[in-house]
Parts: sequence; structure tokens; C-alpha cells
Amino acid sequence: MEIDFEARIAQLLLRAARHRKLVPYGAFHAIFPPNLSLNRRYAALEHTAASLCDLQLADYASLLCTDSGLPGPDFYARFRRLHAERYYAVLGADRNRKLRLVEKQRFAREAREQVYGHARAAREELSAEAQGALEVAAARTSARPVRNAALGVALVTSGLFGAPAADAQEFSLFGGGSRAGSTDTYSWAFNYQEGLGQYFAASFSWLNEGHIPDHHRDGQLVQLWGRIPVGNPKFVLQAGIGPYRYFDTTTADQGGSYSDTHGWGVVYSVRAAYYASSRWITQLQLNRVHVLRGPDATSVMFGVGYQLDAPDTPGPRDRAASSNTNVTNNEVAVYLGKTIVNSTSSPSALGGAIEYRRGLAKYLDVTLGYLHEGSSKLARRDGITSQLWATRAFFNDKVTLGVGAGAYYAINENENSESPGPGSGKFSGLVTIAGSYRFTNSWDARLEWNRVVTRYDRDTDVIFAGAGYRF
Repeated sequence: MEIDFEARIAQLLLRAARHRKLVPYGAFHAIFPPNLSLNRRYAALEHTAASLCDLQLADYASLLCTDSGLPGPDFYARFRRLHAERYYAVLGADRNRKLRLVEKQRFAREAREQVYGHARAAREELSAEAQGALEVAAARTSARPVRNAALGVALVTSGLFGAPAADAQEFSLFGGGSRAGSTDTYSWAFNYQEGLGQYFAASFSWLNEGHIPDHHRDGQLVQLWGRIPVGNPKFVLQAGIGPYRYFDTTTADQGGSYSDTHGWGVVYSVRAAYYASSRWITQLQLNRVHVLRGPDATSVMFGVGYQLDAPDTPGPRDRAASSNTNVTNNEVAVYLGKTIVNSTSSPSALGGAIEYRRGLAKYLDVTLGYLHEGSSKLARRDGITSQLWATRAFFNDKVTLGVGAGAYYAINENENSESPGPGSGKFSGLVTIAGSYRFTNSWDARLEWNRVVTRYDRDTDVIFAGAGYRF
């Protein structure tokens, strides 16, 4: 059996064991080329599980799960073979009946707890020196009996201390030029894309359209993409469409010096992407922006993207691997950074924040915080914030990306300028994109870009860096 398949299976299982998670069957099958038979795949799975631990003591393959959270038929067939006495004792007099749901759940729960216990014990017993020595032994030896023993222990250690995540997301940066009417300007964007199958994907972008005369416009857009390889699986053409929520700093029609205009539009896009390696992507994208108020625009941007997991075959992955636990449990973070008022002069101030984050579901967090925007030439404002977040974790949960939306209640608000707003308002909207990197199990570094959305021409960009403590 190919050693590369076994190594990747082991990394997948060990990463899940370390975090007390499960592995979707889709992530397991994504390891293999499409033409490899199921018999060979499951033979590799059982062989790998046996190299990690005696299957009668801990069956790492039990961590695989269907949409119901239970293992597939392969686990129960293996359990019946390895633990026949216990299996038939549960069946009772009718030895030919099928397992009931509660019985399947009990077998799966007990088997997985044995795996989690084995992984925890292995992590505690293996020193860093033993880890390095075993990894070298596994890499250099070619004798199969010795290789299996060394590889099993080495992979336990490497999986517990840093196996890569099996995710299928792409993160890209774009930059280029835009034209609105007869005016040329720049344009740039952040883009996060996730596969929805071989021919579809969805993305979230923060698009900045540069400086059109009397308009400084940017915002967030969600797009649905159709995609197809052309001639070569590394070369993919895509077409996308989706709603655009824009924020436009414009010259005021009457009174004041500017106004912050909000509205909706639609963005049509076509993209040519070349998957130059297992991770890096070069892209050329054409956007057509149509808005309800203001000039339409056309932009051409060049992008560089990164696949957060190397695919088994050239081109993009079809789908992302599912997570079985919350990205976040509890976290407290403090921030410091700059507040920029969205006006024609863009005055700035030093600001800060403190935030509590709680994971509600696999990809959903909630935060409650206190935001101090500092005191600029136009305004001073601080208050309470609360947001719901869509989140994803990568690279063995060390890196997270998220987008949040919620409300901001201003406790203190002082106008330092009479122009242009008609007056203060207590409630504002808050939209945020954020990322974090976890250095230890408890500590991480965080970056946030917040957009405060007001009804009285006091929109701000609040850009923060900070540190968080997870517990």
C-alpha cells in the first residue's frame, strides 16, 4: 500500500484525535485519486489505524463520521470481527438482526473515547527528543516491519504536535485599475472563496473602488460562482454574481463638506485562475459594478491566491472539510490601533477595544465588547459592541478567519465639528473582517478591520491589532 496515502490518513486521524474531533468521510476520500477503488482505500485506512495502535485497544478509524456523526459500515464490520463476543452479546438471541441506533451510538462513543485516551497518553509520554528521532527513523528506513513500528509512533507524535488541516478554502489579494465614466482610478480587494462542488463556489470579498471624483466607494460583496477547467485542470474559468453593500463618501449636495452614503448594488465578475502549484494561484479578474446611486464602474485586477490545503490533483478542491467542534470556546482579547473618519479629509485618532468571544456552533461565534474610537478633529465616540461571526479555522486550528456583523451603542459621543452631520445617534451598525494566529493553546494574535456604519455621516474605519487569551 502506498506509504504517502498512509501518512496522510494518519495525519488526518491524529489531528482529529488531538482535538477530540471527528473526520468526515469526504475528507478521507479526498486523499485518494478518483480512480482508486474503495477496497484499496479502506485497506489503507485499516492498515494505517493498525500502525498507530493495536485495533483491539484503540481503533483510530472509528473517528471517521457520516453526516449523522456515526461511523460508516466499515467500522461496525471491523468491530464485529475484532470484538465478536461483545458484539453478539449486545445482539442477544437474535444474532442476525441489525444494530439499533442506540447500540451504534454506544459502540462508536466507546471506541472514540479509547482513541482520545490513547492519543492523550502518547502525547504525554513522548519527549521532544524521541519525537525527532522517530521521525528520522521513519523517513530513512525501508524495511517494512521496522518502518511500520517507527512510522506509527512518529506519526502519532507528528499528528499530535502539528498535522496540517484538510481544508479547501482559498484566500486571495487583488489589485488593479478601475474606470467609472471617464475617470481612471485604482481598485483592490480581499477575497475568500470556498468550493461548493466541482463546478460551483461561493466567495466573500471586501472591494475598494479607489477615488472616483466626488466618490470614495468600498464595501462587502457575496458572490456565487460557476467554474470549469479549460483544457488543463490547473486552468479554471469562473463567472460570478452577487449583491454588493457599498459605503460611499461623497461631496455633499447642499450644506456640509461631505456625506456618507450607503446603498446596494450588484457585481458581475469573470475570472481566469491558474493553479501554479499545489497551493499558489495566479488570477486575472474583470468586475462590472452596478449601483443604485452613483456611477457604475468596470475594473480589471490581478490576484495572488493561496489554497489552505494542497489538493491531491491539480486545480481547486471541490469542497472544504467539515469541522465537528466549535472554532472558539471562550476568548478575551484587547486591541489597539487607528480610527479613520470616512470624510474628505480622513482625520485619524488612536483607539482601543476589549472583547469577549464565545463559540455558539461549529462556524458561529458571538462577541461582546467595548470600543473606544479616540478623539479626531470631527468626533469622539466610544461604547458597547456586539456581533455575530461566521468563522473558519485552518492549519491545525492555528489560523482563523472571520466576518462579523452587529450593533454599536455609543455611550459617549461628542461632536468636534458641526459639519456635515445633522446630529448624533446612539445606535450604529458594525461590520468586521478579522484574522488570528494562535501561538499556544491559550494565546493568539489578532487583526481586525471594523467599519462603523452611521446614519449621520460619521462612518469610521477602525483598524486594530491585539492579543487574545483562550480558555
